[in-house]
Amino acid sequence: MLQSLTPAPMLGFDLVHAAVDNYRSLRARGVTVNPADTFIATYCLETRSQLLTSDRDFLPVRDHLGLQLLLPSG
Repeated sequence: MLQSLTPAPMLGFDLVHAAVDNYRSLRARGVTVNPADTFIATYCLETRSQLLTSDRDFLPVRDHLGLQLLLPSG
């Protein structure tokens, strides 16, 4: 199943700067997000991609920065 997916480069200088900005924006609102999750979320925000995850740690990024989440039901 994984072979059907296309790998995406997630670490470039532009993405690093955007991730730092997003991390600081969330911290200013009193929200702490794991730095690795910040990179994943920022990649999705920058590419306007939806994130399929059952990790509820991404909810504040959705609520404050507009991350599009696909949460499995259950």
